[in-house]
Amino acid sequence: MSEESPRESSGSRDPLAARARRERLRPPSPHPPGGVANISRDPLAARAAPRTQDDWEDAQRPDWTRTGEAAQSRAETAVLRETGAAQPQAVAGQASSPVSPRPQAAAGARPHHPEAGVARPPAVAGQAPSPVNPGLPEVAQAPSVLEAEPQTSLEAQAVAVEVPPQVASATAVPEPPAEPPQEQSPPTRGPELKPVSEAHQQKPASEAADALAQEIQRRRQLAAQKAEAQSGKAYGGAQSGRIMITEPQPGSADMLRIRLTSELGGSHTGKFEIIGYARDGLEAAQMATQMVPDVILIHESLPGMNGYEACEMISLAAPNVATVLLVDPTRLSQPEVARRALRAGARGVLSADPSTEALLETLHDLIALQERRKQSEYELITDPMKMPVTFAVTGAKGGIGKTTVATNLAVSFARRFPNEVLLVDFYGQYGNVSLMLNLSPDGTIRDLANFAHELDISIIETHICKHEASTLRVLAGGGEMVDLKELELSAHGEIAFLADLVGLLRRHYRFVFFDLPPLITQASDYIFSRCQYIMLVTNLIDLNTVRDTATLHKQLLGMHLAPDRVKPVINRVARDNEFSLEDLEQALGMPGSGIAFELPDDTVSATASINEGVPCVLSRPNSGLARRINELTDLLVGEMADNVLNNSERRAR
Repeated sequence: MSEESPRESSGSRDPLAARARRERLRPPSPHPPGGVANISRDPLAARAAPRTQDDWEDAQRPDWTRTGEAAQSRAETAVLRETGAAQPQAVAGQASSPVSPRPQAAAGARPHHPEAGVARPPAVAGQAPSPVNPGLPEVAQAPSVLEAEPQTSLEAQAVAVEVPPQVASATAVPEPPAEPPQEQSPPTRGPELKPVSEAHQQKPASEAADALAQEIQRRRQLAAQKAEAQSGKAYGGAQSGRIMITEPQPGSADMLRIRLTSELGGSHTGKFEIIGYARDGLEAAQMATQMVPDVILIHESLPGMNGYEACEMISLAAPNVATVLLVDPTRLSQPEVARRALRAGARGVLSADPSTEALLETLHDLIALQERRKQSEYELITDPMKMPVTFAVTGAKGGIGKTTVATNLAVSFARRFPNEVLLVDFYGQYGNVSLMLNLSPDGTIRDLANFAHELDISIIETHICKHEASTLRVLAGGGEMVDLKELELSAHGEIAFLADLVGLLRRHYRFVFFDLPPLITQASDYIFSRCQYIMLVTNLIDLNTVRDTATLHKQLLGMHLAPDRVKPVINRVARDNEFSLEDLEQALGMPGSGIAFELPDDTVSATASINEGVPCVLSRPNSGLARRINELTDLLVGEMADNVLNNSERRAR
């Protein structure tokens, strides 16, 4: 019987017989089983060498012993993964395994012998380099190393190979060449955002001027709408009024009563209530004081006391009642009638038979005038404790701490009266108020002077900045000396600008402080004349300061200012001062008066507050300087309250 061929034996189901055949067909190994893997110059063989006895036996199994799948070597898989090379396509007409497709040999290729082992012969000199690793010679293609179990993945069966260092360099597979970096287009973005400050700096001057003009116009419109709503000019907002009528003859006021109750009583024009009728002038004056109507219509010809005399008595006894004199239509255009009515205290003159339009307009105007009592300005006038007060802080020379006193005093007032205090830096060329408060003003008083001929509160507010920590408002000085003459203002125009500025500031702020330079000019003279208190800052360190202070004090009194309005403030008082308080009072011509207020020599607190940009009354409230500044505030507030009480007592007497 002939010996069975290997291919026939592959169908045997006896595992022992198959194992015996494999042992018989396996070539001798140069290394003992269980030893180190066969070290070859072929990197594929080195990577695929087994490490254990079982792995060694599985690796020596020929391809024809595998059933149900086509083998793919672990080494080829590693090379393909490292180099990224595509697997060769199968030859036409041959099918590949769906589990692990193996490339078929092309026509003319060396056939694979089933008995060939995995060991590679050593490289022969003169052989061509391998296409896989150019550094090694090309050798005969080795059969693929089979996996132990078909269902196990290649990644799970991969094992580390111990390779000596001298062989590692020879067996290393070169990395594929790196692809040249491709230029990437920058991502699409919107317009680049810039900081607000940078955008503001790059804005053209024309755009900045237009923005300022628009803001001023907007504020003016708001102010006009507010004034119109308060004045009652808009008839759409109906007003009601209490009216009194005089009737010199029985039935003479019937027509006027009908107009007031019917034609003027609609919801569009407002409702008017007739509260009484007076038959003579004396009765009209008596009813006016008792019933206090909003408007009283008085005929010119009244029995007993005529209309002119009745208007005089009513203006004295009931000044809050508005009187309108009704005269004969033929005499209405005579100038003497209007002058006599105004001298008697009448608020208006109408025909005894007025038209509806004229009567409606007069009543609305007079009733709107009564509504003005609800405005804040009325309280500023009638409430002595709310009357505006203006301060001037000045000195005879620089470097005596005048701006430090002005800034801390204004902040101290602002903490007690929030949002009611304004500080004006009139010390233009070297004004440091903004620096001491760490502010970046949008406009200065020099810029504000450009609007001298059209100044109003809406324009002023665009040039004022706010100190958030104290609610103090600041009108900063310019980088140059405030010289209004350079702005093409005449002497009259310069004073007119300052008059409008001070008037508007006093109307909207309860306390206004001016930090003035040690110069006597026409502008500073006017500011002094508008101030209720002048804080004259000085020190007792040298003779020049004391003498110059005495000279400035004499000049202020020569401007017809009351002596009690000038308040000397001695700064940096210390024991080692060259002069005393008595020396200063004697130089001022007021020995023993004791009117000067002393501030201690607290150089550390004053210097630190300047460098930090925070007044010492905020940053160091317990320092000696801060405590004395607050005491000065208490002294001034108390003096203002005493003045109010004294004036009230004088009016009562």
